[in-house]
Amino acid sequence: MQGAMKVFDTRSQRHVRVAGPGKRDGGALVWYACGPTVYDAAHLGHARTYVSLDLLRRATEAFHGIPVRLFMGVTDVDDKIIERAGPGRSESLAREQEHAFFETMARLNVQAPTTLLRVTEHIQSVVSCVMELEAAGFAYSVDSEAGGSGNSGVYFSVSSFEAAGGIYGHLAPSQVTSREGGPGGRVPGWKRDARDFALWKLAKPGEPSWESPWGAGRPGWHIECSAMTLAAAGSRLDLHAGGSDLCFPHHVNEMAQSEAILSARAASGNIESPDEATWVKVWCHPGPLLIQGRKMAKSLKNFITVNDLLDAQGLGSPEQAPLRHVALADPADAFRLFCLRHPYRSAVTFTSDSLTSAGAQMARWSRFVRDAEAAAAVAWAKSLPGDGASSACKPSTLRWGEREVALARAAEELRAKVAAALADDLDGPAAVRELAAAVDLGLGALTATEGNANPFPLFSVAHEVARTLKDLGFASVALPRSPFAPAVSLSDAGPSKSSASADVAERILSTFRDAVRTATLEGDSSEASARVLAVCDALRDEVCPDLLPHMDVRDKVVGDESEPLRAIFARAAGRVGAEPASPVRGGRALSSKRATTTADVLHPRQMFLNDSRFSHWDDFGVPTADSDGSPLSRSQRNKLRSQQTKQLKRWAKARNLTAQAQAELAVSIGMSAKPKPPRH
Repeated sequence: MQGAMKVFDTRSQRHVRVAGPGKRDGGALVWYACGPTVYDAAHLGHARTYVSLDLLRRATEAFHGIPVRLFMGVTDVDDKIIERAGPGRSESLAREQEHAFFETMARLNVQAPTTLLRVTEHIQSVVSCVMELEAAGFAYSVDSEAGGSGNSGVYFSVSSFEAAGGIYGHLAPSQVTSREGGPGGRVPGWKRDARDFALWKLAKPGEPSWESPWGAGRPGWHIECSAMTLAAAGSRLDLHAGGSDLCFPHHVNEMAQSEAILSARAASGNIESPDEATWVKVWCHPGPLLIQGRKMAKSLKNFITVNDLLDAQGLGSPEQAPLRHVALADPADAFRLFCLRHPYRSAVTFTSDSLTSAGAQMARWSRFVRDAEAAAAVAWAKSLPGDGASSACKPSTLRWGEREVALARAAEELRAKVAAALADDLDGPAAVRELAAAVDLGLGALTATEGNANPFPLFSVAHEVARTLKDLGFASVALPRSPFAPAVSLSDAGPSKSSASADVAERILSTFRDAVRTATLEGDSSEASARVLAVCDALRDEVCPDLLPHMDVRDKVVGDESEPLRAIFARAAGRVGAEPASPVRGGRALSSKRATTTADVLHPRQMFLNDSRFSHWDDFGVPTADSDGSPLSRSQRNKLRSQQTKQLKRWAKARNLTAQAQAELAVSIGMSAKPKPPRH
């Protein structure tokens, strides 16, 4: 889907086309992103930046057909790394944290850069750039006598850059003039201008260093990106991206020195005369993530690491304000949707409630795709000859009416609507609204079908929803399986799987699906429902107890594997209408109540979190708004609170909690006063 892609340019303060017909080079989008300074774990503030940029990259590639060449710089030598590593460990710490960072990004489903650039592997490029600047009069040396042991090196001269016609601080003029570094500001003794910055820092004893014409040292922070991009990507970038906190001073200084280098090269005849857009066409800056009104940052010690979210599948504990513990089916996708639901350039406040809301919306979309897939599969199975299907149902199963026409139109238009939203400076909220509208239309069709309504337009909507989410980097929603595809037999799901556990699980569930289809084909709806429930009970009580503890069990997965499982499910379906019998596992009878309820499985705090009727919850898991975002009344909330109280008792009873433990649990979800400690 080729088309115009516009992104807001921080420099010009307007939307600029970066991809589409008429693109400058007519090929790939050349993009540089400032990467991490690798000294510690990535937090959610970092994640917001890189997930937002990943969404922009996917929108460009998947929705507009423009390939992206993404260069990313990694600062692997820096004061923070040296300080944290200690003597002799800077390189090993940098490599450890670099690997950890990209593993974390992979867990968030952020695509890897096309090219990774390390500062320590481009020292000669840095030295060459500094020499060019010095030769052109844009840099000057400061010796140890003038600058002291911590400030000696080579500095960029902002005043010389301006004298040559350069504009300093174009990216962030208000920040430049409001700080000490503005023209006429207080000047440290070793600088010519307060705005000057280090290009090359002479090393202190024991620090990592490289030889240079000015003595052993290491690069200044800002020159690193300029040198690496000019060496690897050339003198032109379509897009330069980084968090909004990098705009000043990092990108301001990077722009000044790069334009100075390019003007010096043009003066020597090495390149064409530069213009405003020669080096970078668009500067892109995702906004910060706030927590309790402040930017999430390690320096403020108010950060949450990405692994805190992904490993625990939750945030904090009931005692850790302001974030309560939240359970998420897929934390990475919930966070990605959280990012997409907000304008990427705006500051956004992060709360557990906002993340839970995004997770609930993802769960709702995922359920819709699965339910639409199942509806299409059952309808197609009913239209096949044999298996007890009535020929009378064939004509009506595939009929078209107004609902089917509306669904087909929605499926056809969804992709274009989402693409148009993303092309408008990555308008994530608009894209989410289009997806939500398509899902709502589909869910309405699922719940309001008349007789044997045609499920295939509904399947088309589900397929487009899943395809769109997949192209945006959401991993938890799989493309629905075509109802026309033959069922996967157990013998077909062979050794090509990556693990025995996944192999066995797919085989079992494939046979289970066939059994459910068969169970729906005969008798009236009440009998069919009873047979489906019986097959589900058999899966839980007769198959899973044997296989889940050790998925490599062979008695059900060798030879003609499908027959034993089919026999189990058929026997269960055949018991419908007969005398009920309590299944026996390990010599212990399971009560009918135990076999038909899972109420004791859900924690009372989690019982409403994946309920599609709601969109917002309070700190204790009680819904506060319906699926449309309308606030619930006090009486509605009280009823839900009452249900949660009953759930707490069931949950506690199933786990044989003591009275003291049950009271503490009640406190954790705000149900009672703090319990008194037991007497001894």
